[in-house]
Amino acid sequence: MDEMELDSRDIGIITSGISYQYSKEVMTEASFLKLGMSYPLCKEKIYNFAKKVKKIFVIEEGDRFLENHIRAMGIELEAKPDELLLGELNIEKVESTLLKKKYSKPKEIGKVSPPKMCPGCPHRGIFYILNSLKLS
Repeated sequence: MDEMELDSRDIGIITSGISYQYSKEVMTEASFLKLGMSYPLCKEKIYNFAKKVKKIFVIEEGDRFLENHIRAMGIELEAKPDELLLGELNIEKVESTLLKKKYSKPKEIGKVSPPKMCPGCPHRGIFYILNSLKLS
């Protein structure tokens, strides 16, 4: 089910899925069109939403699927930076798009320890036996 939330008439955001939550957290005062299904698009709702806001951003994870289809409808959209095309979508990437902040890559994680089994893991017994038999 598509949902339209009209707040600001300056900025409108068209989104679906998890990108709605990220966008809503970054831009609480913007207007939103949350699409329940990304295909087929409900053109009437998109046209109606586009008439009510000045600037429209499309926030989506991965390729420009929604963006390309909405542009093909003749609706002018703000450009999506290439950073949103690669990797997993997160709040920092959405913030860099909507607030025009410079996106910085996540910091490197410190030393990583090898995985360990929890004390209650049922597999511990078999690995103990294999280890004592010097099997690998």
